[in-house]
Amino acid sequence: MGGGVLNITMKSGTNQFHGSGFEYFVNEDLNAGEPYTNNGQGGNLRSRTRKNDFGYTVGGPVWIPKVYDGRNKSFFFVSWEEYRVSLNNANDPHTVPTPAMRVGNFSADILPPALGVVLAVAAARTWTRNRDWQDEATLWAAAVAFAPGSARVQSEYGRILMTRAEQEAGAGDGADAQAHFATAVQIYPSYSLPLDGLAMIDSVHERFAEANALYGRAMQAWPGNFASLTNWASLLWDEARRTGTRSAALRKDGKIAEADALVRQADAEFQQAVEKIDRATAMMPSAQAHLVRAMIRDSYVGDPDGAIAEFEEVLRLAPNHPQRAAIESELQRLRSR
Repeated sequence: MGGGVLNITMKSGTNQFHGSGFEYFVNEDLNAGEPYTNNGQGGNLRSRTRKNDFGYTVGGPVWIPKVYDGRNKSFFFVSWEEYRVSLNNANDPHTVPTPAMRVGNFSADILPPALGVVLAVAAARTWTRNRDWQDEATLWAAAVAFAPGSARVQSEYGRILMTRAEQEAGAGDGADAQAHFATAVQIYPSYSLPLDGLAMIDSVHERFAEANALYGRAMQAWPGNFASLTNWASLLWDEARRTGTRSAALRKDGKIAEADALVRQADAEFQQAVEKIDRATAMMPSAQAHLVRAMIRDSYVGDPDGAIAEFEEVLRLAPNHPQRAAIESELQRLRSR
């Protein structure tokens, strides 16, 4: 049997005023970096971890000038403490007890599905490291069969299917991935990862309004999701370019007023893209973020030197970038100006 201990300290009064102050301070800048990560500046990532536990004590005689002198008879002692904490938390759903469990009914056979999910997820992670997409898809399909009500499992399987649709000819147009993302969002409406996946699929099919709304929901669910912010900036940049193309066509047909309206719309979209990509890069200077910044600087800002610097940063961060040939071609074009 364990026991509790309660310590009480009585402060006897003194005829002098005494006090103390304290501060317990934690900040990620003072912490070690997380292993196997890259912050884009030659160091490791440090997750936001900020804690402040501070306060004071003060005591002495009760003394009111010309009214009351409490020395040798009346004393006071006051202490105060405040604790503040700011952390980056993953936006993952967690399992909670079912209504049956809460009333003591554990008759449902929950162990085999739960165990199956754990094993499937662990195996899938192993296959991810080996980049064996076909086998990973098989394992996540098994996880979906074991736990169709898990938003995490549905979202991860959707991610695998979307990657296959992007990388393999004949693997589909992403409709299967969309179905699993939608199921994940139905189970857990504020889960940012499947919201981001649905937005990417809408982007591919040029459903810009729907994609913008989904990215907004994803960022509201997880404000620190730099990947969603990067994808959102890329969407706005693409949307702005298309709006500009439509404006040029209208101007060619003599529809000046309509063309000018679209120019203003494209400018607003470009500015939103710049704002979001700058925020994303500040959160995480990833190769994808720098790539989007390079394209914006080249097409909208009109800053070829800035675009060159961004493209070079992409290749520095990701020497084996899948679009390396295209990036090098863009660098050659910009340098020859």
